Amino acid sequence: MALTPASTQQHQQRPRIHFIADSWINDPCAPGYDPHTKTYHLFYQCNPFGCEWGNMSWGHIVSRDMLRWTQAEVSLALVPDQIYDAQGVFTGCWIPPIDESDTTLRVAYSSVKQLPFHWSTPPYPPDAAGLAIALSRDGGKTWTKSARNPILASEPAGVKVTGFRDPYVTELPLIPYAQGKSCEKVPVLYGLVSGGIQDCGPNVFLYEIRRDNPEERWRYLGPLVDLPARFQPSRKWNGNYGVNWECANLVALRADSEVRHFLILGAEGDVEKDHVKSYQPPSTAPSRTVRTQLWMLGRLITTPSGDGVRFQYEHGGYLDHGPYYAANSFTDPQSDRRPSLESRG
Repeated sequence: MALTPASTQQHQQRPRIHFIADSWINDPCAPGYDPHTKTYHLFYQCNPFGCEWGNMSWGHIVSRDMLRWTQAEVSLALVPDQIYDAQGVFTGCWIPPIDESDTTLRVAYSSVKQLPFHWSTPPYPPDAAGLAIALSRDGGKTWTKSARNPILASEPAGVKVTGFRDPYVTELPLIPYAQGKSCEKVPVLYGLVSGGIQDCGPNVFLYEIRRDNPEERWRYLGPLVDLPARFQPSRKWNGNYGVNWECANLVALRADSEVRHFLILGAEGDVEKDHVKSYQPPSTAPSRTVRTQLWMLGRLITTPSGDGVRFQYEHGGYLDHGPYYAANSFTDPQSDRRPSLESRG
């Protein structure tokens, strides 16, 4: 990504490939394309009031070609101003339109009402974070939070989680259990929320969403994977899959008639990479939290009981050996390709 500079001289010291703002920023959020205005939209977590973490809000940039990005007309799209998101508008995703005639744009985000929470300091406070939706009816210029928020008030009932955030919505017909089994026989989308289950391991919580009404409460289908904490598929690999996941994307990659399903995820609590562990940072640098961007190839199968779906691990590993993290992706209808965007830190 490149931000079109207002003045080349003024921005001589600013990167020309990566977008940066005049405040603290991190995760890319809700990349998507509006075919009615032929505009790409991208949001990012930010603290509009300073250069350190806090006041989690969403900034907004737009592009016609995904190379040159400019601030949106209203550059601060979402701020934490409701009871259900008073502690932060965390990472989120783009929601596909209902149909080709639908001109309303929708995004989903993690609505946080209680801090702090972290996998390393259990127990996770119940009901600390949920899920909310924001809409735009003017081509993305302004965004309004749904009157039905929070769509999800908290994590699934009865589940002790280590994290519950970072929704991702897919329209790919991937789920063998849910296809045709929606209680009202309507087209569906699938929502993933990343996190983990206490004393079990990292996970993704799977939901079914009515395509014609994504603001209706999402129906919980169950956990998507069945892996232990710090799963290490091979002793030849010095990494593992951590204890809590963030920003999981479920994608299908195609080559001719072949289709493969992947989870792209950020793992917390895994082991640090050797070349990072041996690096001596400046004494003034902040301490680094161990986080790694990983991939996982697998098959979606119906559980033996027939009441759920699991992503069955086959292969996986590091997606990046550097600071690449919090990846988010979407299917670009213009190129039929899947661009990926990430946070660097």
